[in-house]
Amino acid sequence: MNRTIKLTGAGCFILILIHLAASYFPKERLWGVNLLYYFPSVWRWILCLFGLALLIPLINKAFLGWWESFFHPIIRQLDRVNRYFKYILFSLGGGVLFWVFKVKTFLLGDSFLRAREINLGGHYSYFTEPVDFLLHVKISKLLSWDAFQTYAVVSVLSGVAFLFLSLLLSDLLCKEHKEKGLVLSVLVALGANQLFFGYVESYTLVYVCMIFFILSGISYLKNQCRIFLPILVFFLASSIHLLALILLPSLLYLIYKSGSKEAAPKKKERKMQWILGITAVVLIVGAGLFLLQHYNPERKGPSYYLISPLGNDQSYYSIFSFSHLLDLINHQLLAVPVGILILFLSMVCFRRKFDFKDNITGFLLILSICTLGYAFFMDPKLGYPRDWDLFAFTGLGYTFLGIYLFLKGSRETKSKDLRYVTLALLAVSLISTFPWIYVNASEKKSVERFGYLLDQDKKRSPSGRENLAIYYNQKGEWNKEIEQWEKAIAVTNSPRYIDNLATVYFNNQKFDLAIAELKRSLAVDSTFDFTHFGLAEVYVQTGRYEEAIREYRQAIKARPSLSQYYDNLGVLLTNLKRYPEAIQVFDEGIKSNPGYVAFYRNLGYSYYNLGEYSSAEKYLKLYLERSPQAEDATEVRQVLMSLPQK
Repeated sequence: MNRTIKLTGAGCFILILIHLAASYFPKERLWGVNLLYYFPSVWRWILCLFGLALLIPLINKAFLGWWESFFHPIIRQLDRVNRYFKYILFSLGGGVLFWVFKVKTFLLGDSFLRAREINLGGHYSYFTEPVDFLLHVKISKLLSWDAFQTYAVVSVLSGVAFLFLSLLLSDLLCKEHKEKGLVLSVLVALGANQLFFGYVESYTLVYVCMIFFILSGISYLKNQCRIFLPILVFFLASSIHLLALILLPSLLYLIYKSGSKEAAPKKKERKMQWILGITAVVLIVGAGLFLLQHYNPERKGPSYYLISPLGNDQSYYSIFSFSHLLDLINHQLLAVPVGILILFLSMVCFRRKFDFKDNITGFLLILSICTLGYAFFMDPKLGYPRDWDLFAFTGLGYTFLGIYLFLKGSRETKSKDLRYVTLALLAVSLISTFPWIYVNASEKKSVERFGYLLDQDKKRSPSGRENLAIYYNQKGEWNKEIEQWEKAIAVTNSPRYIDNLATVYFNNQKFDLAIAELKRSLAVDSTFDFTHFGLAEVYVQTGRYEEAIREYRQAIKARPSLSQYYDNLGVLLTNLKRYPEAIQVFDEGIKSNPGYVAFYRNLGYSYYNLGEYSSAEKYLKLYLERSPQAEDATEVRQVLMSLPQK
């Protein structure tokens, strides 16, 4: 047995045992490797024993023989099909799997925040991901889809694009079928591919763009495309999400280097490359700084996004803290289960064959350093377990570097171990990634796992408790929702969380409890407008109208720009037949927001009830002019027709 097989078998053996052992400690800080816990114990052992059996060379060889005999006729037939047509069919088939096993809950990341904003008609584009958010808004409106459905469809289609690009990459890196098998087995089984299973967040499209950037960069270095393509992809990726700026050093490397010596660019072409490169840098960096300065609502400086001590004192981790290092390892094992292993194998088995002057090696090395540096220094505000998607791409660089070096080394040494390595790595990847996909495709297990993550880091759990509370709200499980709000409040005592708890009581007509919670919220922050508004709403329901009027006015004072506060107060005064006061409130509302059309209708009705018909006619006509298709347009027209003639 040669060295490559021994090292591969030993490395895979250790990784499989780590996953099996971690499954018996679900509440420990092993969130990246304990996914087998969610399987019945018998199935854990069956899956792991199957994976371990594939590490035995005789079994590995026999399994590969069976696999090839089964698929060889199919592959032979497919070889006759146009390559791109074949790749499209394969990618679409993968898309079907992405959809069938799509996520059942939206608890990780900012799923609820982004989707709810689109569903509520939001147009604000997040300054860190301007094109991504805008694209989802436009698709949702164009097709009249719910935002969650929009994100899910875009996620799956992104997965189809990822598979297609992976197939093109395998063509670019490989010379024969067995080499393609290694590349595809690693890429298809990446844990980061969870982004394509209907995932709701803003990192899916940029992840695909990064694969595209790697493809275009290697193509350029192999003289199969111009520098224009990597630059264009870089622009696209950066506009989708600013985190793609991490690709800038590798783009500069591409501009500095040429392709092979035989096809080196001419002097004029080299000059044009530098002009394009410098222009790209200036435009992208300038755009990023502009967005940070003008569209960052909190005006945070660069240090805000870094881990302590480079960042601020509120950072969840410090750079060399045990929790940070352990979470970093967990994340890499989750997102790229065998990335480190294949890089290690290439460095140990073929270290004498390394050529760091090779342009592709240099390109992938710079990409690896930058992406790992991002993972090491960037601060996951929610902690790695819940902000895993923010770092999903960080293992791509060294994974591709390992694949490239391994393929190159095995060719130069004429190694015959490639098929063994491929199957062994695939076994480890599936033992890691399949349970990860399985958990997120199961509603019950996904909620259970999310609860474990929150229990690990209680100080950072309130935003997660909010997600769980929203989830239970949608399920109509009020007691569980209340429990989550109470747990969040116990950590932060946030008025927003207290108000949400009060809303639950209000919706269940437990008005005394709602009032008690809202008063508790005011004791924490008496200037929070939504608390005053909520208290006013409860007072209206309980017939305490004077107190409601007082609270509405407090809400308006705290936030005079919100039209709903004027509207609700004016409607209450109208119902109490205090028309002059209502007219005054609606007038104030129009001055605050002339585009809020309900003010004109309500003003018209108030004047009508006072007998001031000319003013009533004026405002009701304005209402119809501004909102001719309103649901109550017919009713308003009837009122206009009933007005006394002059």
